[in-house]
Amino acid sequence: LVDLCSLTSLHINKISTVMCLPEGFLQQSAKLKQLKIVSCGDLVAFSNDHMGLKHLASLQSLTVSHCPKLVALPDEEKKLPPMLEYLDVSHCHNLQKLPDELYNLKSLRELKVEDCPKLEFFPDKGLPSMLKRLIVQRCNSLKTLPGQTFCNNISLEHFDIGYCSSLVSFLEQGELPTTLKYIKIHYCKSLKFLPEGIMHKDMSLEYLEIDNCSSLQSFPTGQLPTTLKHLEIGDCILLQSLPVSLLNLMYLEELGVTQCPLLEYFPAGGWRTTNLRKVRIAYCEKLKSLPDRIHNLKSLQELDISGCCSLTSLPKQGLPTKLRFLTIDDCESLNPLHEWKLHKLTFLKFFSIGGCPHLESFPSECLLPHSITELRILQLPDLKSLSKGLQKLTSLEKLLIRGCDRLESLPEEGLPATLSSLIIRQCPLLKPRCEKGGKDWSKIAAIPDVELT
Repeated sequence: LVDLCSLTSLHINKISTVMCLPEGFLQQSAKLKQLKIVSCGDLVAFSNDHMGLKHLASLQSLTVSHCPKLVALPDEEKKLPPMLEYLDVSHCHNLQKLPDELYNLKSLRELKVEDCPKLEFFPDKGLPSMLKRLIVQRCNSLKTLPGQTFCNNISLEHFDIGYCSSLVSFLEQGELPTTLKYIKIHYCKSLKFLPEGIMHKDMSLEYLEIDNCSSLQSFPTGQLPTTLKHLEIGDCILLQSLPVSLLNLMYLEELGVTQCPLLEYFPAGGWRTTNLRKVRIAYCEKLKSLPDRIHNLKSLQELDISGCCSLTSLPKQGLPTKLRFLTIDDCESLNPLHEWKLHKLTFLKFFSIGGCPHLESFPSECLLPHSITELRILQLPDLKSLSKGLQKLTSLEKLLIRGCDRLESLPEEGLPATLSSLIIRQCPLLKPRCEKGGKDWSKIAAIPDVELT
């Protein structure tokens, strides 16, 4: 027998006949700190009396999951455990509301609401003042978050909302807590407007990700928080412009702009940041140019430009000289390779090139810096030969060649002696020449790791 008076943790799992927690259990479990109720198909309420969960005075963590008949949580302040720090409600497919008095839970630090498809609203009175983390996922009936949602809050640091297909807007009249450091808004296909509080320069925000919001057309007016370190904007198919204040993010370290097919230009002017290390710009089909003065980004180490078919040239001044990783893929309108000034990138370690039509030979002498240790040659449909310039890459250790249908042979001069790994895939003319006994076998026989597929 279990001594309920000393019980501190309880997990109730797959007991389908439980409609509510027994009154005797609630009254005797005053020391219970953690309670999980999972897959109880008949659970309709936590208790059958007016006291709710108040008897669980020590309860700090409550998880309720896969309880399809549960319609609501205890709704009055006196029915909620006063010491609750963590509340997780998930896969409760008939849950329609959260407690109106939720804001009175002064100890609540984290709230997770996931897979509750009938939940339409958050409490009008707002959320607890000391809440630090809020995660809302897959609540497809949720249309908005009231302007008062964060009116009491002075502590929120992490806010993640995603897969809420009916969400049109939130916090139209309200502010975001200035304590927020992390915001992720993703897969909200009906979202037309971001909260204006995002564009508040006095926030403490460090991470902002907006992904798969296919109805979003623009950012609110105002300035992005200057504290931002990571900004990710992806798959926003109606977004036509980025905020000018992007240029003022002096602490920005990583920037990703992907799958924004209507975006034509970055804001004009140079970046103030001296910390930007990584930039990825991908599948922005109408993008006509890279950000101004990108060559001045002395801290930039990684640059990926992919799927930008309207991009006609790289900056005339060249790319940042401290680059270590460079990917240029599927940018079919780019100017000729010899105009990219890649030989100036003397710190470059990794270079990947792909999707460049009309390139028949690669690389020409003095085209690439000798510092490269890994080279990837991908999907070059017109490539027929590898030139002796490859032999000049005296630091090269890894070489991948993939999807070059017309490539016939390796260079006559052979490959760099430093090469330790060679992978050749989907090159139907080259593969048989590199197999044992083939015409190019002698050029690769000494390489420790060779893969031909």
